[in-house]
Amino acid sequence: PAVETRPLTRLIAGLVVEAINLLGRTMISNFKYKWRLATGYYSKGFRYVPDHDSTGYREFYKSPERTLEEGGDCEDWCILVHERLELDGRDEGVTFEHWKNNDASKIGHMVLRLSTGKYISNHGNHGKTVKGYSFFKQIPVDEVYMRITLDNLRKVK
Repeated sequence: PAVETRPLTRLIAGLVVEAINLLGRTMISNFKYKWRLATGYYSKGFRYVPDHDSTGYREFYKSPERTLEEGGDCEDWCILVHERLELDGRDEGVTFEHWKNNDASKIGHMVLRLSTGKYISNHGNHGKTVKGYSFFKQIPVDEVYMRITLDNLRKVK
């Protein structure tokens, strides 16, 4: 049977926010600054770190908290921003999508498709398409959060 991980993720996120609130306004400002820097509201300050360099794996989905600490790649950025949108109650209709690079020698890209039909990623706003890429598949939100849980059980370098 599939394990539902989103309630646990929400609980952990809620506990993190509570802990930050207990540490005072300075910590909250610091957290908001870090989040804004990481997502660049939405992408300018994001620290891109390929999975292989940070974990030793070709592909590894990080939790939002881990991404804030270590940086990450396009999947990690999408997870971080989705978590923020969810906490703000603005995640309705937002989906994760994998796109293939039109140059077969290059890697694909994960983006968030907003309810407006526009795409965003760590590369910025894409509008109604992702230049240089072709749609491959949509990834259900629960599958993304399950992958975070499973990847965090893996041994990293």
